[in-house]
Amino acid sequence: MLNLEGRRCVVVGGGRAALMKAARQRECGADVTVISPEFIERFEDFDTKTKKYESSDIKGAFLVTAATGDKVLNRKIAADARERGILIYAVDDPANSDIILPAAAREGDITVTVSTNGGYPYLAKKLRDKFAKEIIPYAALLPKLTAFRSEILKKASSDKHRILKKELEKSCRNIE
Repeated sequence: MLNLEGRRCVVVGGGRAALMKAARQRECGADVTVISPEFIERFEDFDTKTKKYESSDIKGAFLVTAATGDKVLNRKIAADARERGILIYAVDDPANSDIILPAAAREGDITVTVSTNGGYPYLAKKLRDKFAKEIIPYAALLPKLTAFRSEILKKASSDKHRILKKELEKSCRNIE
């Protein structure tokens, strides 16, 4: 997991993969700019630049995503990012990436991520969907547990870890 809140992210590419990555980054609070000579539909709500990629396009970015569908161009984008000390995510090229974005499921304040380290992303998505169904009752339980934990941590008790674990077990009995 990477904190993108308020950070500048550049996605290079105008296809389906670029759209999915730009949307995920924006969901995480990133300030996303998408660069491509052409865009598929649904990029209307993004800050887009209709142009060919140039090295200067990534200046000041925290994360660059290379999703052009052109392996040679993606490698150039990755090299440009590394040269500037910017994190790079080259879609479908984990060996040429600083990060791998896992398949994620969110329910309230619970996030579950699954990764195959780029080996077979469809398996990661299948597992994500399976786990997404499982976390729903836990997300409903989380506010109660959070409040309980806050109260216990205020007390200077050497027993607090045992108390917290016991409350978790008790609360989860009805779910499991």
